[in-house]
Formats: sequence, C-alpha cells, structure tokens
Amino acid sequence: MKKVYIASRYRHKASVKELLGKLKNLGYVSVTQWVDGKDIPKPYSQDVEGASSEAINAADGSNSCDIFVLISDERGTGMYVELGVALGRAARGEEVVIYVIGEHGANSVFSYHPKVKWLQSTQELLEILR
Repeated sequence: MKKVYIASRYRHKASVKELLGKLKNLGYVSVTQWVDGKDIPKPYSQDVEGASSEAINAADGSNSCDIFVLISDERGTGMYVELGVALGRAARGEEVVIYVIGEHGANSVFSYHPKVKWLQSTQELLEILR
C-alpha cells in the first residue's frame, strides 16, 4: 500500500480529513498525523512540548511517504518546510511523488522544482491516484 502525507494549514483540517478518507477508500495509507492532533496555540512557545511533537510528526510523515501532497493557501509556512523535506528526499534519488494543489502554491519558489506536479484541485488528485 502506498503511503500518503498531506501538508496544509490547520484551517483546512476538515477538508484534509475528508480527502484522506477518500484516499483510504482507494487503498492508500495516511501518514498524516497532524489532522488527528490538537491545534498548537501560537506563539508556539506556549506549548513547547506540543510544538516539538508536531514538528517531529510532520517531518517523519514527509520523510516516510510515497506520495506527498501540499494543499496550498495564501498564508502559511510549515507546509513549505514539509515540502522541503519531500524535495530533499527526491534530490537524494528517493522515490516520492510530489503534488502541489491550488493557486497559492505559486507563493513558494520550491513549488517550481521540476519534481513538483501542479494540480488545480483535490478532485484532480483523486482522478490521478485511482
């Protein structure tokens, strides 16, 4: 079974969970843990242990998936760090397919890396992964 990791902002948690459910029905396994955890308050210094755990889980998920998906947003930073982890794996020759979904991916220069495949919607992703 192929493992998938989805990076996005916390405000998209419900739609990410929905997408993960659809991918599970197609036989994929989620290594995305942040959607089941608690939201870490900002500033992160208010919950150092929670923020540390979240950072480890996100890096581990990005580092262990077969398929990495970033659902873009006009704001956000952490998801682009996760993208960087996936791109680092690709640069080392590891097999990882990387998708950036949505118009806001253009906000990061790393979205233009040749290993990144741009999609317009999660529906397009589901069609590809069927």
